[in-house]
Amino acid sequence: MKTSVTTCCQTGQLSSTPYRLVLLALVINILLIPSAAVAEWSTSISRDEMTGKVQAFATSDWVSPTKPMRFPYNDVRGIMGVGCKEGDLSGTRSDGTTWTHTSYWAYFKFTDAPNLTNVDVADGYSTFRTRVRWDDEIETVEMRQTWGAPSIQFRSSTSAIEKISASSSVLLELQWHGSGKVYFDFPLNGSAKALAEAKKACGG
Repeated sequence: MKTSVTTCCQTGQLSSTPYRLVLLALVINILLIPSAAVAEWSTSISRDEMTGKVQAFATSDWVSPTKPMRFPYNDVRGIMGVGCKEGDLSGTRSDGTTWTHTSYWAYFKFTDAPNLTNVDVADGYSTFRTRVRWDDEIETVEMRQTWGAPSIQFRSSTSAIEKISASSSVLLELQWHGSGKVYFDFPLNGSAKALAEAKKACGG
């Protein structure tokens, strides 16, 4: 009888070992894969069929505000990005020759158009000043929003792009109607690589 019981138990233990290894592998994948995927910026590139010119975007992953917002904005998420358009700017020199230049812009985009309270209204757009924190450095910046648009853009994109490449994170503060001050924390991991790919695609 002892021999029969021992044989049964050993067989059960041996047969369960592969299942334990499979479960362990699944747990490791669940813990490690999402953290790497969420942090990295990505690049998207498109070409205008008519002109042949390239437009590219380097963007962060989507993030939610650090604290829940009030209805109807409780599901709002945002991304940070940099866009470029090949040969978007052009002109004529005094000697009659023409020139072209690639334009770049840094922006935040949201799933719902930001309904902000601290804005100065102009013809077709609004401007406002707000705080951003690059790592540990707090800066007040000027931004612009076209009426009803889901994105807001830095007035000084050149400075913002330089700080995106040099920083690890950026915290954005917005005065949102019905919710007061709201904050979005955007990771900048992989932003320098994504920006380089976008600039290369645009000929920069």
